[in-house]
Amino acid sequence: MWLGVFKWSKSFHVGRESSLAPVWFNLAKLPVHLFDKQCLFQIVSCLGRPLFVDSATANLTRPNVARVCVEIDLLKELPSRIWLQLGEGLGFWQPLLHEHMPTYCSHCYRQGHE
Repeated sequence: MWLGVFKWSKSFHVGRESSLAPVWFNLAKLPVHLFDKQCLFQIVSCLGRPLFVDSATANLTRPNVARVCVEIDLLKELPSRIWLQLGEGLGFWQPLLHEHMPTYCSHCYRQGHE
């Protein structure tokens, strides 16, 4: 027997798993002045609900990549990059790389397969 804990919502159904899942995203080569938690949360909010950053990101001990955990909806298509405008005429495309994207079956409403 398998037991899972899910966040309750109005669309809760006892026979269906939620399509929401926490996923780690890497923001490689992000300028270190953007490693502030609020700034990172704003950047990844296009993916879903930001949950937290890892300790190396918070402590700036790994300046080559920022890691943010985001609660995403597995049924929605996610952008692979986002345009960051840093000033007038200054900006760049920031890749949003996930570490492990769970699969979700829209037929049986379970995570783990398509």
